[in-house]
Amino acid sequence: MRCPECDIRNSVAARNCKECGYKFKQKPLPVALIAGAAGVVVVVILGIWLIAQAFTQSDPQVALQTVAKRVARGPKTPEEAAAMRADLDKSIKDFLRRFGTKAPDALIAQMQTALPSSAFEVHVFELPRGLKIVEVDTVLLASEYLVFTTGTQAKAVSLPGAEVFDGARVINDKTGPVLVVVGHTSGPSGRRPQVKVYSLMPDDIHDQSEKSVPPYKGEGTAAFSANDKDIIMDVSLHSMGVADNVFLPLPREGSSIDDEVIRSLFVWDKGRFTVRQDKPKSQLAALYAVTQYLKSAEQGASFKEYLSPSAVKQIDDARTKIGPSIPGFTIVALKSSGSG
Repeated sequence: MRCPECDIRNSVAARNCKECGYKFKQKPLPVALIAGAAGVVVVVILGIWLIAQAFTQSDPQVALQTVAKRVARGPKTPEEAAAMRADLDKSIKDFLRRFGTKAPDALIAQMQTALPSSAFEVHVFELPRGLKIVEVDTVLLASEYLVFTTGTQAKAVSLPGAEVFDGARVINDKTGPVLVVVGHTSGPSGRRPQVKVYSLMPDDIHDQSEKSVPPYKGEGTAAFSANDKDIIMDVSLHSMGVADNVFLPLPREGSSIDDEVIRSLFVWDKGRFTVRQDKPKSQLAALYAVTQYLKSAEQGASFKEYLSPSAVKQIDDARTKIGPSIPGFTIVALKSSGSG
């Protein structure tokens, strides 16, 4: 550029005149040039972010780790808790579809590295027919997944209704293969046994528990019998009465009652279980029999043998005044006072 003072030509990039030292005024950069440079920077940053996101989404271990950290921090609202639960469920299934063919110990080790050990615990149970049950425990919740493995491919599905896993068997029934799962509920509400039945399809399951498992109630345990098909269930009689709303729960820690354990045998036959139950023999059983006959003469007919003819007559007389059913009662223990 030419110096306005001494008329000497200088370099375009010169800041001062080489002859007289005159300081040239700097021209501002064109707006278009600045905008173009900023655009390039934004594109580069966006590209790096998209690559990172694609890598995270394509790597199920990284995705599971990201979701698990959010779950471990805890939700702030019920809506956020539901969203976290859904995200965790999806990320676990994606992880199992990628790595579900691994041996149980290797699968546990790899999965546990993605899950904070302080908040999560992983268990894997190997079954026949290339099946695995994966249990993921977090705080008071447990989730069960069934993994189908065929060659190098794996498919993972949730086991609906199953909570804490205790055992499973595959039964080759005439109607098709079924998976029978035995477990119990989680959380502070008591240990209620669970029996679930799922029909096995090539790469999916169907929950058929409603038609294959008779209703049961109470707290206790369930386990497979020696034939690996039938189930033995031991349930507290007092807890059965609590479930019926006719006995009150024990009021506090350390409270006790002269309870009785009722054993039931669930026998597998033609696609469903039938129940054979031992008859209770305790004094509490007599009280329970009274509640069942009070509720309904027809449904409580099997309990009449526990009652004297006088007791049956009193209840029947009351029923003629009140109606066929006598609802809204609870049996409680009273402390005696003196000789009264």
